[in-house]
Amino acid sequence: APDPNAILASRDFDERARVLASGCAPLVPRAGLPPPRRLNLLAPPSDDAAAWPLAAGCVGREALCATVSRIAVRREVIAAVSNKNIFHMLGLYVAGIQAANISNAMVVALDEETGAWLDERRVANYVKVLRSRDGSTSNHATSGLKFKVLIDYVSIGCSVLLSDVDVIWLASPFALLYRDADLEGMSDGWDSPTTYGVDEGGRLRVFARNSGMFYVAATAESLAVMRRLAHRMEAEAAWGQTAYNEEQRYP
Repeated sequence: APDPNAILASRDFDERARVLASGCAPLVPRAGLPPPRRLNLLAPPSDDAAAWPLAAGCVGREALCATVSRIAVRREVIAAVSNKNIFHMLGLYVAGIQAANISNAMVVALDEETGAWLDERRVANYVKVLRSRDGSTSNHATSGLKFKVLIDYVSIGCSVLLSDVDVIWLASPFALLYRDADLEGMSDGWDSPTTYGVDEGGRLRVFARNSGMFYVAATAESLAVMRRLAHRMEAEAAWGQTAYNEEQRYP
């Protein structure tokens, strides 16, 4: 339409009432939808707790396994990825996590300086020194490294809610997850058509699935996706969010 905001006042904008009615609670699936498939978890919750984190995945990731063993709840953590360039932002993120009393939170440090900064503040962390494809330490370049980090978590059987450090958490988000898909995330769409897709003359338009915050279940399928994305970040001059969307594109 000539006015791209016209939809906000149209009858098609049906999400406002639903959000106001439910708050942040998970919504009951709409009638007629097929049930979710069973997830192919690498370490099903029924397995012996002594066998978790997965021993094979912990080889070379001993520090991560030690931290996850100590703080994970239901084999899940919330994790952010940061480097030394954004201590001001990281400080706000950590303050929010601590104020919300989220006990299973940690930060992945991309350099030793960030690891030391977190240790001084007694923040659970995992140091994994990484550099982007072109050596840049910009926000976009740093964000693209998250997929390589997520390989580590999924490989040890740990599900993770990945959060950028420009997110402020007011409460633990884990009670609000559906856990019915390998990847569970948010969209920049504002209603059902823009979130799930709208047919524009035979071309399906989907607003960006935002890679600034999403939940990765520790499944074989998630591991395959994270490996593809990590490879793309190393081989292509691509924005991480663009690749994240492309790997979930409709057939």
